[in-house]
Amino acid sequence: MAKPSTPKIQQFTLSEKQRIYQILTESFDFDVAIPMAKLSKALIDAGVDKAVYGYKKAKDFCLDMPEFLTLDDIVMGGVPQIIVTISKVTDWVASVPKSPEPVAGAAPMAQPTQAAETPPASSVPAD
Repeated sequence: MAKPSTPKIQQFTLSEKQRIYQILTESFDFDVAIPMAKLSKALIDAGVDKAVYGYKKAKDFCLDMPEFLTLDDIVMGGVPQIIVTISKVTDWVASVPKSPEPVAGAAPMAQPTQAAETPPASSVPAD
């Protein structure tokens, strides 16, 4: 019986890495230990699908972004855990575009809407 083919792992473009960086830095602080499950959920909620890039495991997906992600294996309560730390990329903080190209497999991000301007209250007193 033939094994099902697995997607080939793609190289991230700089734009894709910057977009993932933006998603994560909007959800988490820099230099703080984040459980892998929380980081994965934030990416999923933003529409980033690791499988589109050929990854089965979130750990492998994150290991391919060493510019800003550090992973540590720890044991908590006898259970192995993966902790992720986001590091600041100084060059990217100012250069991440406000409306970057979408990440492959990501749902388009909703653009912020501006509140309708409230007309000034009438200066004529109500009866």
